[in-house]
Amino acid sequence: MSRWIYITGVVLLASFFLILTDDFNQEWKQTQARFTQIPENTYHSTADGGFSFDPGVRQIVAEGLGRVDRCITCHLGIDDARYQDAEQPFRTHPGDILTSHDIKHFGCTSCHLGQGYAVSYDGAAHSKLDFWAETMLPRELMQASCGTCHLSEEVPEAGILTRGRLLIKDKGCTGCHEINAFFEEEKRGPDLDGIGNKVTRAWLYNWLKNPMTYLEAPRMPSFHLDEEQLFALVEYMMSFDGKSSPPSKITDRPSVAGDADHGEILVSESRCITCHTIHGRGGKLAPELERVGDKIREDWLANFLRNVHYYQPSKTMLEYNFSDQDALDIAAFILEDYSEEEYELPKGVESPSRQTRAQRQASIDAGRKLFASHGCSGCHNTPDAGQLVRVGPKLNNIGNRLESKLDFGTHDDVLATLYNWIYMKVKDPAVFDSSSVMPNYFLSDEEAFEITIALLGNKQSGYASEFLFPEIDRSLYKKPAGEFGELFERYSCISCHSIDMYGGTLSTAPLTIEGSKVQYEWLKKYLINPYAIRPILTERMPRFRMTQREAALMADYIKRVYVSDEIPRYLEFDLTAAEAADGGRLFDSLACVNCHIIDGQGGYVGPELDDVGTRLEAGWILEWLRQPLRYRPETIHPDYGFTPEQARRLTAFLTTRKRAAP
Repeated sequence: MSRWIYITGVVLLASFFLILTDDFNQEWKQTQARFTQIPENTYHSTADGGFSFDPGVRQIVAEGLGRVDRCITCHLGIDDARYQDAEQPFRTHPGDILTSHDIKHFGCTSCHLGQGYAVSYDGAAHSKLDFWAETMLPRELMQASCGTCHLSEEVPEAGILTRGRLLIKDKGCTGCHEINAFFEEEKRGPDLDGIGNKVTRAWLYNWLKNPMTYLEAPRMPSFHLDEEQLFALVEYMMSFDGKSSPPSKITDRPSVAGDADHGEILVSESRCITCHTIHGRGGKLAPELERVGDKIREDWLANFLRNVHYYQPSKTMLEYNFSDQDALDIAAFILEDYSEEEYELPKGVESPSRQTRAQRQASIDAGRKLFASHGCSGCHNTPDAGQLVRVGPKLNNIGNRLESKLDFGTHDDVLATLYNWIYMKVKDPAVFDSSSVMPNYFLSDEEAFEITIALLGNKQSGYASEFLFPEIDRSLYKKPAGEFGELFERYSCISCHSIDMYGGTLSTAPLTIEGSKVQYEWLKKYLINPYAIRPILTERMPRFRMTQREAALMADYIKRVYVSDEIPRYLEFDLTAAEAADGGRLFDSLACVNCHIIDGQGGYVGPELDDVGTRLEAGWILEWLRQPLRYRPETIHPDYGFTPEQARRLTAFLTTRKRAAP
């Protein structure tokens, strides 16, 4: 009996010893013991009057995020700048992200993912962990987490995420896929109503077969259609022969064709290059014109230039006041200068003139089915288009998709993670299923990666509203009414300028308070004859061929409506010559000519100042000098912290710089 008691005692003692040993050897305890010995703490113990450390499990309870994180049990210097050069896992968090994301409120796994409850390296899911959905994100994928809370299209501190969201918008992905609300956009492709009168049949066939034979980087993807499908789709689209009666139709063409030389001058004066790419130079807001003469019919183009909004009411191209002859001249120039080759239909493809009516109708019907099954209506409006039906799977909250549910097909050699699956799918849509009808955009590795980041961040978080930053509310913008509204729409001002944070960003001059900034007479002349205010910038404001009456009406409306009560009016009548003289001396002492031209000399970074007294209102100059960052946070203009007297004197000096507009 005593023998068994002895054996039991030995076993219990050994077990107790093993338990103590196991507890002492726990990974987090060994890590904390190592922390006390690192050089940084040796230094602090002498420099700061002694180093003290209380061992134990540490945790952060982020209540609004529903997370409990014990990462700081090992990452002991994460928010202490003294450990910025320490060995891992004790090093300070890189960058300044913790200044805006306090670790005590956000924790760790809301951004990094992983298993926050764990206190061991493997248990925290630093690498793939069985039965845990949130593997810690590698550093290169970290910006995906920004998308969970930051729901707006652009996130300034997350460039990869922003570019991915903009790519999703640019490629028109929501035409086929339902994605969370901030991706909802108008259709990205051109309106196809009337395309039968716009392009040649041969060009359309070759374009649908492979868009890259026409453009190096087309927005249109490749659907890999066979010859029979291509022919059917061409017949269906060429049947859209509407929009043949524009209000200003050029009915009587002159006996002499359009003057291409005069057309070239008009294209240059109209600054088409602001929005269109021409010969490798220009903007990206509108289609490339490099080879537009290869596809377009001259008569359609001339009528389009006279009736832009009749043909494309939903697009942003402005409507110039071209005459019939101007339109014919431009069309002649474009077809002469912007053409490279003449497209042909392949041999064996019958032209419509050799088909029976029944044969052609059968082709049109087949094309209609293809158009629907391939989701073409997601990007294009057509005369017979019904309600949009997205043909692709829903991608709402794709970032929550379980990796165990992913089908990698025969790719057993790939690490089965969600980000690998998304990347491979957008790079090559047929990679997992050769029968997929998803088109190939031939994305670069960088583009595919950026879209992957955007989709990974598209997830349901369950976070409290205080942690979510939704899309900017643009409801403050009200479409202008009356005659000004008609002109505003005709000249598509909102395509380049913003009002109350709504509109384009091509121009650096929002119109929200433009009436308080510029003088009436200058604005009226500028609308008729725009010029570059900053010498370093290319002239971009188009010449609208606006009438004197239209310019006066628009200038008057802007001066009356787009104003700020915080900017003083009629200040120029209160400024004195003595103040102007003092302001001139202050101008010289600050070396403002390093950036601005005055008296024909100076730098090219800022706007020229020789005409500032005829261009800007004195009240605006004063407010800008006092608070430049308030009105334009991204400006490189320094904030000198002027006193009210200094700002007033400098304003008095600048208002003396008067020169008539060109």
